[in-house]
Amino acid sequence: VSRVRAVDSGPLSRFYRFAIAHSRQGMLEAVELRRILEPQFARLAATRRTADDLARLRSILAAMEAALGKPAWMEADLSFHEHLAAMTHNRLIMLQSKGLEPIVREMMIRFGSRLPRSVVDWRATFGRHERIAAAIASGDPTASEEAMRQHFEAAEEAIAEIYGKHAE
Repeated sequence: VSRVRAVDSGPLSRFYRFAIAHSRQGMLEAVELRRILEPQFARLAATRRTADDLARLRSILAAMEAALGKPAWMEADLSFHEHLAAMTHNRLIMLQSKGLEPIVREMMIRFGSRLPRSVVDWRATFGRHERIAAAIASGDPTASEEAMRQHFEAAEEAIAEIYGKHAE
C-alpha cells in the first residue's frame, strides 16, 4: 500500500537538530545561516505581501508588545519570523523557516536565560521588529532587508555572550 504524504518540515527540522547537535559551533553556524536567509526573506516579503499578510503582521506585533518582558514574548517572536517567511509566498522558504524553528526556539531560550533585561532593552528589541514590519508594509525591499540586517547586528552582544565571538 502506497501512501502519499504532504511535504512538511519534519525531515529538515530533524536534519538541523542532528547537524547542530546543540554544540556551540553548531549554534554559531545556525546564527550565521539565519543572517544569510532572513534579510532575503524580508526583502521578498516586501514585494509579495498581501493586505491579509499585513493584517496578520500587525496582530503579531500587538501580541509582541503585550508580551514585552514576559514568557509569551518568545512565541510571539517566533510567530513574527515565521510569518515573514510566509509573506514570501514561497513554499520552500516556508519549509526552510519551519525546519529551522526548533533551532531558533533554542536560541531564543538561551537569549532569554541571560541576565534580566530592562524595559528599555525590551522596547529596543520590539522597535527593531516594528522597523522591519514598517519597511515590509511600505513595500520597500531594500529597507526591509536592511532592517532585518540591523536586527541581527543589534543581537551581536547577546550572541557573543552566549556562543562566543568567533567560530572554533
